[in-house]
Amino acid sequence: MADLLAEGRWFQNGLGVGDSGLLDRDLPIGTWVVPAEVRLRGDWLHYRWATRDRGPSRPQTDPGVLDGLLAATDDDEPDGEAVLDFARRWGVIEACPHGLPSSHHPARTSRTGPTCTRIPVRQDRTGMIDWMKEPLSAWQNLGQRARAALTVAASVHDQKPAPWRTWSDAAWDLPQSSGSETRFIAATERPALAAAVDTWLAIGGVGVEFVWSEDRPVLSLRPRSLVGAIALQLAYSTSRVDGLRLCFDCGRPYTPDRRPAPKRRSFCQECGLRAAQRQASRSYRQRKKDSEKEYTNG
Repeated sequence: MADLLAEGRWFQNGLGVGDSGLLDRDLPIGTWVVPAEVRLRGDWLHYRWATRDRGPSRPQTDPGVLDGLLAATDDDEPDGEAVLDFARRWGVIEACPHGLPSSHHPARTSRTGPTCTRIPVRQDRTGMIDWMKEPLSAWQNLGQRARAALTVAASVHDQKPAPWRTWSDAAWDLPQSSGSETRFIAATERPALAAAVDTWLAIGGVGVEFVWSEDRPVLSLRPRSLVGAIALQLAYSTSRVDGLRLCFDCGRPYTPDRRPAPKRRSFCQECGLRAAQRQASRSYRQRKKDSEKEYTNG
């Protein structure tokens, strides 16, 4: 079972969202692709991106990826049905033969360059790969690494050292040590945690997306995959930031005092009510103009 004492320290040290008992924040992130079909075959998930009837879909943007991953990998052995339900809703890891996300770079720190390959099951009649697969152990590994990152963050915020094994799981690329009591010195723990979270973001392929929304451009965080979405949630949990929105007026990111409605325009503290009223007046004039134009042309 998961270490309940360690999980308690996450929330005691402010990694959760208020008193909700949850870790996922409301973030304005883009969406990624979910396979059209996912099946459980023993200790493996089999998936394909498209069927004759439908193609890949986009997941809901509601928070839940980090909490969901931890719940699905809560036991010492992966719960296949729980992982299957999660994968059908949120997507797959796209694991490679190393048991890591296939987007990982050999250096583990670069956002560019060669990546690994996914594991094929078979090819269709045209020679194209039809089904892919990934082991449940890869999911358990990802959940273990996410827990380690949260436990390390709680230790850093609490100014207490964490075991080397926990650091190794959190950072992906630190060597294992036979001395489980080996510690980082305090001066290196914060930059080491920052590097670990940045590695998560690199493996998840997190970037910035430029799009036009209504009459203005908007920048948003864009994970290329499920792993990227989990990495973003880890970044905000470990930094103890409750959430991020983009101000509709100035376009700068800000942390809201309370969770805004998902489809409603939000404004930073500096732009505030005046900007909201100005944007509302502008939208009203545009709607009125469009209505008059439609009436004239009709």
